[in-house]
Amino acid sequence: MARQGLFKLLLLILACWAVRNDAVPKCDKVPEGTTAPKSRADSRFTLEILGKPQTYSPGEMYTVSLKGGPRGSTIMARFIGFILTVETAGRTGAAPGTLYLFGDSLTKFSDDCPNTITHASPVLKTEVQALWTAPPQGTGCVVFSATVIERKDLWYQGDKPLSITLCEDLQQSSDEQPEVNQQCCACDEAKYEVTFEGLWS
Repeated sequence: MARQGLFKLLLLILACWAVRNDAVPKCDKVPEGTTAPKSRADSRFTLEILGKPQTYSPGEMYTVSLKGGPRGSTIMARFIGFILTVETAGRTGAAPGTLYLFGDSLTKFSDDCPNTITHASPVLKTEVQALWTAPPQGTGCVVFSATVIERKDLWYQGDKPLSITLCEDLQQSSDEQPEVNQQCCACDEAKYEVTFEGLWS
């Protein structure tokens, strides 16, 4: 009898563990449906932040774009899909800021990965954009990385043109003046001599 109770308890624990694991999304940045290994990225596809800042200011909003470069004199490189992710460097567990959709029908939030935007359809595109609000002060560096799917069996991921590391602007934080909160107190005595003069007509 005790053995049956122990067996049922073990089955219950295994069932709960399986349900919990299914509930945790698996973040796989390999394009769905492809069996080909990734190719080395070249300069035809680039990840950029508008204005090309060297650092970020906490709480500020930035425009992030993934674009295809020229393939000839007039033709721009196009892609059918993408995955854009932002993470904190060193995986500290701090939130890396917030990504927002730019308002077009080409993008959507990923169902599998946090802080990730992906393509909504496989139509050919030359550029996609997203908005990003920088994290609060003290977060440290963040890393943007993109996966570009040129076609089903040709994709690129994480090489230098598709990766940006952006760190907090520590100079701006140190330049902020602390709030002056001195108590005004007149504690000493003073003597004044006042003379009033008037002109009477």
